[in-house]
Formats: sequence, structure tokens, C-alpha cells
Amino acid sequence: MIAADMPLLQQSPYFRDLRPEDLALVQRHAHRRDLTVGEIILLKGQPAEALYLVVGGRVRIFLSTTEGREQVLFVAGPGTTFNDAAAFDKGTNLANAQAIDPGTSICVVPVSTLAQLLASSPRMAVSIITGLASRTRQMAAVAENVSLCHTIQRVAKFLEAETTASGTVVVNRQELAIRIGSVREVVSRVLRQLEQSGAITREGTRTLRVNVRVLHAIADPAARSHNVAAC
Repeated sequence: MIAADMPLLQQSPYFRDLRPEDLALVQRHAHRRDLTVGEIILLKGQPAEALYLVVGGRVRIFLSTTEGREQVLFVAGPGTTFNDAAAFDKGTNLANAQAIDPGTSICVVPVSTLAQLLASSPRMAVSIITGLASRTRQMAAVAENVSLCHTIQRVAKFLEAETTASGTVVVNRQELAIRIGSVREVVSRVLRQLEQSGAITREGTRTLRVNVRVLHAIADPAARSHNVAAC
């Protein structure tokens, strides 16, 4: 493992409290993997081989059907781990993972190394409980968003979360549909509604300028009285 990656690894709740000798074990056995855009890292249902931490770029964690429908569970950026539960219970991968940015790289911590750490470090067991509890909350929020929110609220929440400091979001309709668990045609209709409401303004084919105040009113379930039809 590259020594320069260690500070990022130590920021993870799983590794931040480890003793120097345990960190040395990770450094000996973990390795860095550089990825190309679109490269599949792991597939749902296959035996878990490792815990992964994003060093650079982004990785999307998603589920898919035989018909080609996809649901993105979350996008992991630098410092974020994925495949946590499967790596710790030595079961099968619970989702697929794919690199989505040029220059994406990950740190791979083998399952066997995790088992050694658990045997030697009680602190890590506590860290795992905390880390997995946090991930469970994240997945519960995804489930709630998909099952209980109207499509227009899901789109608004996504755009609100992805808005940059410059007040814009760069995304295409297909990616947006995948991220919120919908289809391109519905997303296109929702974007037109948001544009008519003044929540967004299109700037080219991929860039949206956001009116944060209006968008937040639509994203917030308490603001359902806003005069925008739900899908």
C-alpha cells in the first residue's frame, strides 16, 4: 500500500483508533488499485474479497435488474468505504460497484486482514459497530426516499445535495434517473416542471442553475403546498 494513502485510511471510522502495529499490518497487506471510467469493481452475489476505500475519484454503489433497471444506493467519494457489511461478515457482495470518474483509485483491504485486525484489536470491533450503524441509517434514508417521496421531491433532494458553491449541478437525465431510481422519461417531465416553477434554469445539455430557496421548498415534504404537481 502507498504510504501517502495511509492518512486517508486513518480517517475512516474503522481504522482511526488502531494501534501503530495494527496500522502496519494494514499497510503490509492492503494495496492500491487504479481504475478506468466504467470499470466494474465488484458484482452483487459474488464472495466478498475485501473492504474498499476510495482514494480518488468516485465509485457508484448500485443494484440492477435483468431488465436493465438500476438503483444507485450511494456514490462513494474520497475517504468513503464500501462493501462494508459483506467484508466484515465474509458473505457475498450486497451490491455492484463501478468507477465513474477518470483517475478513480481505491485502497483494497483484504477480508483476511480485517479478520486479523478483529482478532487483535477490540477497538476495531467498536468502530465497526459505529461505522455499520451509520451506513444502515444511510440505506434507510435511501429506502424512505424511493418508497415514500414523489419523484419530483426525489429529484429536488438530489439536485439540492449536488449543488456546487457556484449554484449549479452538472448531470444528464439518464444519470439523474439512475441516481433517484426512476426512468429518463419521467425525469425529463420533472425537470420541465422544476424549470416552470423557477427552481432550475438550464444552461446547456448537462448544466442546471439552481434556485436554492425554491428547490428546498419542493424537496422538503413540509412544503407540499408549493404549487407544483407531483409525479
